[in-house]
Amino acid sequence: MDEEVTNGVPDHKETFDFGMEEPFEEDNKHAWTVMRGPNLFPEKSPELKPVVVDSMSCVNDIGKVIM
Repeated sequence: MDEEVTNGVPDHKETFDFGMEEPFEEDNKHAWTVMRGPNLFPEKSPELKPVVVDSMSCVNDIGKVIM
């Protein structure tokens, strides 16, 4: 509780944020790449990763068709 902080104020929301899976690059520490790399998944829910990765892949494929 209150571990999420928005504008310096603890709040009660919790979220999962995922991006496209990318390998971690130790040498690449530029500010714009901080949010790039492998996603962190909860250890207690190993079934979550394949579902999220597959869903994101499908959404990415749909986006390519739309574009």
